[in-house]
Amino acid sequence: MRLSATVKAICSTYRNIFREDGYVTRKELIQMLKVDELIPEKYRTDKGFEVIADYIEKNLGTRELTNERRMNLYLQGLNAQEMAEKEGVDVSSINYWLRTRGLNKKEACGNRR
Repeated sequence: MRLSATVKAICSTYRNIFREDGYVTRKELIQMLKVDELIPEKYRTDKGFEVIADYIEKNLGTRELTNERRMNLYLQGLNAQEMAEKEGVDVSSINYWLRTRGLNKKEACGNRR
């Protein structure tokens, strides 16, 4: 599904949300999109919301925020499962993120509880 210029323009407004809040999980982002009345009807499907969220994450600088959030969780001592729960993603996504950075997925650094 390709995004229209209208949807791309709407997506750019989310940049301000990320700048102000700084901690928006993918799950929270999709919830925001679902209540955004400006999103055209043809995009108001699970797939449409996923495509829009992908666009926002890839093109509007949220990858850096995601990396920063995940590193903070790792440094707090959360393991992969705990990080996944906080981020609202599957544990395999966190395991991939940890592996690509050479970080241990079973024992996060920091003080273990």
